[in-house]
Amino acid sequence: MAETFQSVQQATTASYVTVYTAPALTTAILIGFTAANTDASAAKDFSLQKVASGGATTTILANEISIPTNDSLNPLQGKLVLEAGDYIQIKGTDTAIDCTSSILEIS
Repeated sequence: MAETFQSVQQATTASYVTVYTAPALTTAILIGFTAANTDASAAKDFSLQKVASGGATTTILANEISIPTNDSLNPLQGKLVLEAGDYIQIKGTDTAIDCTSSILEIS
């Protein structure tokens, strides 16, 4: 079994955008996630969800959590397992929230 670390960066938009999708024949473990509000004048809302392969099941992990100006949020306590085809999505008030994900892929 091969293990590969990935670092993925993505800014939020006003609607959900996919940050990462677990590849075929791979289990991915989200081992870290940070959302940083880069706006110096306003708090921003942040949402995070996991969508099962095929899109049939969506699990909200963080729902419209307000991140203060020039602050960050670590919405996951522990690790999140993604099976092949599962993906994570983010949404924010606008593009002022920068997100970084640390992922371990096992294939």
